[in-house]
Amino acid sequence: MDNHEKSEFYIAESVKNNWTSSQLERQLKSSLYEHLLMSSDKESVLAQLQKTKNCLQMPEKL
Repeated sequence: MDNHEKSEFYIAESVKNNWTSSQLERQLKSSLYEHLLMSSDKESVLAQLQKTKNCLQMPEKL
């Protein structure tokens, strides 16, 4: 995973969850992305990341 994928994840999650800038900052500081990557259920996390990428490519689904 690279920084571009990390950015895409946070952008999509911000849009999907309607995060304020404060909420986004809190998620960044809590390392949400990194914690998800360290999850024992990697397949589920990777599936969620793929859905996130798909949402970014097709924003009308949001």
